[in-house]
Amino acid sequence: MTESSIPALARLTPEELSDMLSAGGSTKGKVASLRVEPLGVQGAVCDLARLTLDYEVPDPAAPASVVAKIPKADPAIRAAGIAVGLYERERHFYSQLAQAVPLRVPACYFLGDGDAGEKPLLIEDLTALRAGDQVTGFGHDETVLLIDVLAKLHAAFWGSAELSSENLGWLLAPSHPAFRAGLIDVVAGSLDAFLARYTGRLPSDALDKVIEGAGRFPEILAACDGGPHTLIHFDTRADNWMFGLDGSPCLIDWQGCARMRGVHDIAYMVTGSVATEVSHRHWEELLRQYHDALVRNGIGDYTWSDCLSHYRRHVTCSTLLMLPMIGTIAIKNERGEALADAILSRAVTHMFEVGS
Repeated sequence: MTESSIPALARLTPEELSDMLSAGGSTKGKVASLRVEPLGVQGAVCDLARLTLDYEVPDPAAPASVVAKIPKADPAIRAAGIAVGLYERERHFYSQLAQAVPLRVPACYFLGDGDAGEKPLLIEDLTALRAGDQVTGFGHDETVLLIDVLAKLHAAFWGSAELSSENLGWLLAPSHPAFRAGLIDVVAGSLDAFLARYTGRLPSDALDKVIEGAGRFPEILAACDGGPHTLIHFDTRADNWMFGLDGSPCLIDWQGCARMRGVHDIAYMVTGSVATEVSHRHWEELLRQYHDALVRNGIGDYTWSDCLSHYRRHVTCSTLLMLPMIGTIAIKNERGEALADAILSRAVTHMFEVGS
């Protein structure tokens, strides 16, 4: 086993991996050796590594490699993740919902131990797939494809009473007390740093809208809690989409899945992850495509007028949720600066132009 900069994963033994894969039903074979390689892109609240596995007896059905995901060791980061249920939520998603969602998600080989942070979540190794490029942003054709995929997801759970049941009480919602308080605090704490970086770089009237929105964020968040509800991913930015050789998409990172309006997923993606020239010219056309796709998938009680009104609300909410990119997330390198600038300039521009 090679050395890893992620201590909790570097300590994993072949015996432990064998037990995890056996418990997850992936294979009864014994792992003879493993190699741990941290991924080039790490999560904000989790560490990620690729585990390459060799077996005592070759098993074609067993995974040759997996991605391990484990809470970061930093106590403050872990406490924040636990407070809003991020680690347990992803475990619940894979155990209760992953098989029911009508889109590709990573296969899960072992659920991990959630908040305890000792045993990692083991999921399908998708490193060979092409990741979405957050800096470049999605073009028109990719956006069209992903909107249809999301509409199918939302239609499948539209108005489902099960989403409000105790069985799925772990799903996020804007009314979740710790989640709501955390979002309000982080948006308020990000505004000064945002203005310091972008005053003079973005139009002043657009910045005025951000200032107004930040001041009203609790009200905006509450307005986004209304129905109709469905299952959403909540964080549909480009970095969470992977694409196969044939262009087929896979949506990863389900820590924030929520019971909310489906249009939030569309607003969040278009606002921060679609190239500015595409969103500027085509946003209403793309939203109409989403509404039409809902109708094709059997949703007949959601008017275009409501869809458009809800979209504008969720564009504002999405833009404000992106402020922490500059306010509380350390931007320590050129890529980080490019990422923050791309997301926030798109978001503020789009919020202004749709009349949020």
